Amino acid sequence: LNRPAYPKIEGLSDFKGVAFHSARWDHSVDLAGKRVGVVGNGASAIQFVPEIAPRVGHLTIFQRTPNWCVPKPDRPFREWEKRLYAAVPALARLQRWWTYLTLERNYLAFVQGSFFGKLFERAATKEMEAHISDPELRAKLTPDYPAGCKRILLTNDWYPALARPNVSVETSHIAKVTENAVETEDGVAHPVDVLIYATGFESTDFLAPMKVTGRGNADLNTVWARGAEAHRGVAVAGFPNFFMLYGPNTNLGHNSIIFMIECQANYIAQCVEALANSRLRYLDVKPEAMESFNRELQQDMQKTVWAAGCSSWYKTADGKVTLEHIECNAACDYAPVVMVNWEFFDNQTPSTARDLVDALRAGELPKPTRGASLCTFRDTARVLAGLPQVRNLDQLERRFMHRRLEVLVAIPVAIGFFDHDAALEQQALENLADVKSSKFGIAY
Repeated sequence: LNRPAYPKIEGLSDFKGVAFHSARWDHSVDLAGKRVGVVGNGASAIQFVPEIAPRVGHLTIFQRTPNWCVPKPDRPFREWEKRLYAAVPALARLQRWWTYLTLERNYLAFVQGSFFGKLFERAATKEMEAHISDPELRAKLTPDYPAGCKRILLTNDWYPALARPNVSVETSHIAKVTENAVETEDGVAHPVDVLIYATGFESTDFLAPMKVTGRGNADLNTVWARGAEAHRGVAVAGFPNFFMLYGPNTNLGHNSIIFMIECQANYIAQCVEALANSRLRYLDVKPEAMESFNRELQQDMQKTVWAAGCSSWYKTADGKVTLEHIECNAACDYAPVVMVNWEFFDNQTPSTARDLVDALRAGELPKPTRGASLCTFRDTARVLAGLPQVRNLDQLERRFMHRRLEVLVAIPVAIGFFDHDAALEQQALENLADVKSSKFGIAY
């Protein structure tokens, strides 16, 4: 979230006053006594509106849709608490777990029509009414969609700011901008000296401005033109050795993204380790595995508030949810991503090993060279030899997995066992004896 999204409004270029995006704040502008218009009322606006409202002459907030807002239970740690946590680190860890689990239970509110969702809405409405006494303003600030469909805002000073006499909320949509005013669809012109765009960021265009090219010269921006998707939010079919953190459908609406990123980092580390240890050229998630994962995910999304019908930054213009992830909760649903299911991936071994397999099957036994590629027996049996079934794997692993064997030894052993070729197996065992005696000078 670092690429500002600018509104597409007729006449913006005609405005003679000062205009800037809240993420590109113009600190040279003195807002004291000015008539300020804020386009947008979401997570960006709640951060700066309470700060500038006491200083401006008048503040008009052009609201498209109201938001569900709840208090932010924030306070500085007291000095005695800091000393206690320093003296007993286990208490600090317990505090972190308490915070995590307290937030984790909130996933229950994101299921459409849930009791917990209704309970959440009543609590948020009560908070709004505690600060806003004007019935007309209350009506403007009450959402007509379930809590969570749009981003829930955490704030302690948003409603008090809106209740100020120099702040007004305009719900009629903007028709156009003139040299010194914002005209709304009801025909009213709202004079402004400064326009601030609190319109957020480009959230569903994951890669811009980067370009990622995959197999067959595929462009990931093109592949994702109708909405980003990936296997577990980490890997994309057709883009070997491409792994992501914070990819599609890995965001959370109720807890810390750090947990999700840690799971992803663990997953990617396993893939990189497999690439290194097995000397693979690439790992590429199978298209059918990615398609199956995303089909089930989007089906689950239809049960959530994110698919409830409102427009939000969580989904594309076509309604595909690309940012959020939920099934049961973060811990029980996403934690399994820590373990890679290798059946979901295709891979390719080094050319030297491939050439050796072809030579062996052609009846040739090339002379080994020092520094030839090493591989584990499991990789040889399952990948290099290309055998459809793995039989007697446990027996073979007990015999050969305790050391790293040069491919010249491991491959014929695999072919000999699985093809029941006693002569080839005997040749392999003789080769193994030669390796042990360092006849070929090959490490193992």
